[in-house]
Amino acid sequence: RSVLTRFTLQSHVDTPLRVKLHSTMGEQLGFQLSNENLDDGDGEQVEDDDFNALFNYVNLIDELELDPRGTQTVVVSFRPRSLQHAYGFQRGDPFDDAARPLNGSLSGGPLKRHQISECKGSIFLRAEAIGPALAGMPDEGVEAGAGQELALEFVAPVCSSI
Repeated sequence: RSVLTRFTLQSHVDTPLRVKLHSTMGEQLGFQLSNENLDDGDGEQVEDDDFNALFNYVNLIDELELDPRGTQTVVVSFRPRSLQHAYGFQRGDPFDDAARPLNGSLSGGPLKRHQISECKGSIFLRAEAIGPALAGMPDEGVEAGAGQELALEFVAPVCSSI
């Protein structure tokens, strides 16, 4: 199952912008303008009965246009494909919060195995001016083609039952 979150891009210039989105995590991260698995009201994921994983794989974008002084919400869909550098844990009682290493001994109750991993990567946002300033607005020295790039660190703990 994917993890979804939103963030908002906001332009602080009087020219339209093209924002290119990409990450170092390949297909594990997707960008969308909307996703049916997010509740429009509070932005939380919908209940399990209403969740459809297909919505996390359609309408993916790698760029968007931002109006002068405009804002745009972007949905990030994290879809982990593998757990590298995973650490295993076993639990005796499913209601017991004490995790023990795989080579530890447990008495009584069924054993449950979990893999815990931390996925790390970067998200890059590159904004480029794509047109002149709005009529009547001061030109803040932003020329068409001028750009700026922002790198964001992405870290997500992942726990998967095996």
